[in-house]
This record gives sequence, C-alpha cells and structure tokens, in this order.
Amino acid sequence: MNEIALPPVNGDGRQLRRVFTNLLDNAIKFSNKGGAISLVTGISEGEIVIKVADQGIGIPYEDLPYIFDAFHRGKESTKIEGVGLGLATVKAIVEAHGGRVMVESELGKGSVFTLLLPLPQPATKVQERLLPA
Repeated sequence: MNEIALPPVNGDGRQLRRVFTNLLDNAIKFSNKGGAISLVTGISEGEIVIKVADQGIGIPYEDLPYIFDAFHRGKESTKIEGVGLGLATVKAIVEAHGGRVMVESELGKGSVFTLLLPLPQPATKVQERLLPA
C-alpha cells in the first residue's frame, strides 16, 4: 500500500460515518484496558483500503463465517452489551457503496477489519450531438 492522501469517497457520508463509528466502537468495546487500536489507510489496486485493528479479545475461528450475519453474537461477546446488528450493518453499507469488508482475527490477540472501497471514477464529459432540423 502506498502512503498518499486519499481522494474523497463517493457515497453517503452519514452511512459511511456509521461504518467507522461501529468498527471503532467495537475495537474499543472488545479491547482490554490499555490495548492499542489503529486505523491505517491507503490505496491498492484501484481501491481505497482502510484497516481498523485492535489488540482485543479476538474472534473464535468457528464464529468468523457468521460475524456479518444479523443478530449473530459469538461466544466471547455474550458478556458485552449489544444485539449483533453492527457488523451486519457495516457489511450492508460497504457493499451498497460497491465495496467489500473482510476480517482477520486471532483469539486473545485481536482483530483487523479491512474495508475496500472503489476509487472515485473521474466524471465523463457528455458530448451533445446536434440533430439536423
């Protein structure tokens, strides 16, 4: 990934804010006191890449295929407040913007959520054609 200024993302700012609020809230909620949380951005292969990483409790391997399902709450998260809609909402919003969301996690070591959003396409100039009268 290159370290450069990111272009603006085409989309609904309010909905995209929900994505980042949810991911950062989860990182805080599932991290141990004093654990580090990082946000890394870049561009790779025509996509904007955003990674939210934490050093939290992690997600058990058997729960990974289901974490983006509505109302799914893994074994480790039952002690923490929530209903299981946050990550399903994140996935729906990111996909509505033409992107993808992925997760890597190791139990006891934390999680990394990666968002891939398409780079904005340059506006194309519409050429007018005059029809004969």
